[in-house]
Amino acid sequence: LKFTSHQFRHTINTLADEGGLNELMQTSWFDRSNPRDTKYYQHTSPAAKALIYREKIKLGEVGGPIAEEYQMVKVEHRDAFLEARVQGVHYLGPGMCTHSFSQHPCPKHLECQSACGEYSWDKTDDASKDEVVRIYSLQVVQEVTASKKYSSKRPGEASQWLSQIQLKLETLGKQLLDFGIDPVALKVEVLESESVYG
Repeated sequence: LKFTSHQFRHTINTLADEGGLNELMQTSWFDRSNPRDTKYYQHTSPAAKALIYREKIKLGEVGGPIAEEYQMVKVEHRDAFLEARVQGVHYLGPGMCTHSFSQHPCPKHLECQSACGEYSWDKTDDASKDEVVRIYSLQVVQEVTASKKYSSKRPGEASQWLSQIQLKLETLGKQLLDFGIDPVALKVEVLESESVYG
């Protein structure tokens, strides 16, 4: 058999992907600067990713609406529920999407954290924790900005913007809790740092 070192990188990347190592960690481990480059080396099928993710849901390692619904389904119907709901998994950095794009376009238009029923996260993925903290902190700052705009003489579309931010904060807050971080304390911390620097 002829096997090049480049093919070996594809094999290792695929094995790491199938083993559940997230893209950010794979990118770092392979010393790449862009996570999109990592996707080129991954050859795990959507069906294989779905099987892995279904097992994680069964083990209670996933947070989000699908995992919550799974707990409410009768035990004898749980496998069928997962098979119907999780047919493919798309990694989004801080979470996962189980939307089947072959059926229809995304109804949320990539606003995944805005109370989407198909957005979930791996509670055991410590590498995503920092990204969730970063996104939550940005949304806290956005909420302050949107609130000021809403209270101004020319609020424009600020009410829609504010409600969108609040949906994201709610979802991200649940993720933070699953990572063992108090979202209220983090919000206070961000607001205090913003008042000092802003």
